[in-house]
Amino acid sequence: MQCNAYQAVPPLTQEQEMELAPLARDGDRFAQDTMLRSVAPLVQSLAARACRAGVEVGDLVQTGMISVWRALRSFDPSLGRWSSWAGRHAKFDILHAAQDGAPIGSPLIDTPAPDVDADEVAAREQSAAAIRAGLRALLGADDAEVVGCKILEDLTETQTARRLHRSWRTVRASEQRGMARLREVVRARA
Repeated sequence: MQCNAYQAVPPLTQEQEMELAPLARDGDRFAQDTMLRSVAPLVQSLAARACRAGVEVGDLVQTGMISVWRALRSFDPSLGRWSSWAGRHAKFDILHAAQDGAPIGSPLIDTPAPDVDADEVAAREQSAAAIRAGLRALLGADDAEVVGCKILEDLTETQTARRLHRSWRTVRASEQRGMARLREVVRARA
């Protein structure tokens, strides 16, 4: 099965990745398209292997390609190969979508109702950003991300793992470390 939007091209060499990655991050459509096409067969293979009853392979391919598109923004060719980076991101989202049977495009986070005041939403976002900055200062970036997802957004372990492209075990360990550190800080200040 071929993904209609991205017909496969040959895998990229490391030199091509080094050349295309900065261009793709800067918005060059040709570079983005070339990099996405190069991993389309990988995404299709992951989707076919993860397919479960009730979930269309095409939906899983779409989920994987969306994940790869997001991963393109943070890819650094000096840290590894594009296919490894893209495959890791796609695999998490495809496996979670196959397990959950979630339809494509379903949000992980509830969006505010349309009748909510825009100023109230902005104030909430500003408060959440301040809390996240405080968590980063206390816990470090990795643990703060997990604790922020769990506390501020009330995400489950699985949703947090999906959001952060980590395993649920890593999320659980980060949450336990972060919450233990928060308890220490609260006890010390009480």
